[in-house]
Amino acid sequence: MNSARLRGLAASTPVFVLGPPSAGKTTICRSIGLPFRTIDEWVPSVYSSAAQVGPMRNDQVDAALHLLMTSISTTDRMIEFAHHDYVSLIDSNLYPELKSCYIILMLAPLATCLERNALRRSPVRVGYVEASWASAHQLRERLSSENRSLEIDSSTHDLTTSTQMAISFMNRILGGR
Repeated sequence: MNSARLRGLAASTPVFVLGPPSAGKTTICRSIGLPFRTIDEWVPSVYSSAAQVGPMRNDQVDAALHLLMTSISTTDRMIEFAHHDYVSLIDSNLYPELKSCYIILMLAPLATCLERNALRRSPVRVGYVEASWASAHQLRERLSSENRSLEIDSSTHDLTTSTQMAISFMNRILGGR
């Protein structure tokens, strides 16, 4: 629906939408209306319902992320995931594209993320939300000196404004300025 407002996107340049669980990553991707991939597609592969005796472990998140990252195609315009340690993930060079990609960083206060998470059909464990939230803020500091990211606080911007901000950012970085 909003994709019509996006100018010609580079054929092989997805934008990564990152942030803690319940910050609004999937919501903004859906609102923009471009093809996107989410780590949630891969969670059942590494965390089957039969094995769900406890919260998903970090190694299971990493396994789902690996499946996501190795499945990205040239038609995927946006890639969305939460992670427990963004900075270490980027520094590891496991996924070199993360070093130079464009990022929409979705944030909200920790209390907001925890409240929203509690309302989810499948809530993420509280400790993971907290770790991912702290990690997203470390990433925010890292990105502050670079010109490859947009920060959106979903607690202060409504969905329409957030979507307009994201589309403007994507037009600027991918559509020829």
